[in-house]
Amino acid sequence: MTKQQEKEFEKLFTEKLKEQRFQGLKAGATGILGAVLNMCNEGKSVEDIKKFCETSLGMPGMK
Repeated sequence: MTKQQEKEFEKLFTEKLKEQRFQGLKAGATGILGAVLNMCNEGKSVEDIKKFCETSLGMPGMK
């Protein structure tokens, strides 16, 4: 593989990786927003929703 081919491959790979990360973020956000919406529809208190969010943020891999 030539240096030019390597550069093109690396660029394509990086673009695909960024797209996959973005899709993962969208899926995660959709899941959390859906859970919060369900909690609202079930009449959960603000304190319950806050606790859910704090617990979710405390999971491994979350910042």
